[in-house]
Amino acid sequence: MAILKAKDLDYGGWKSLIAELSVLEGTRMIVESIGNICFEWFDKERVLIENCIRGRIFNPQGELKWRRIGDVYRTVFLGDIDWAGGILIDSSQELQELISKKEWMVLWGNRTDFKDEWLEQSIPQYFNYPFQNGVISRGRLKLITENWYDFSGRLVFVRYLDLEEMEGENATR
Repeated sequence: MAILKAKDLDYGGWKSLIAELSVLEGTRMIVESIGNICFEWFDKERVLIENCIRGRIFNPQGELKWRRIGDVYRTVFLGDIDWAGGILIDSSQELQELISKKEWMVLWGNRTDFKDEWLEQSIPQYFNYPFQNGVISRGRLKLITENWYDFSGRLVFVRYLDLEEMEGENATR
């Protein structure tokens, strides 16, 4: 059964939560601050930036995400194994009526000859994603998600799981 935990935290509580995280090697993060975004391997020091306004820390076991609203960090954990600690409040009962479905979305850029960069020619811009050991020299990456829908088909939660190379004819488009 999936675990859902949430709580509005002040800066000190949010900072303590991040500082106490113990995540698997290979955990990724997306951290946004005013005028900047980073998508890379998890690094506590990089996350603990005071002007951080939003972010996600994720691996296949779970995702911790937050959004700053004024002086409050609205923080949510959704996953199969709880690595977020005891600060957040269990809200797993909210998942009981929802249906989860694994899906994916294509990320910007085509890989350039096994380098760890993907070029999107329509912008043009290079993207460096936290991805290793690829076997497709000129493919794309997809972000694997777990999407939670209510009875009417409305999307309620999106959990980021992992990055994978795209196989087949879509890999070079």
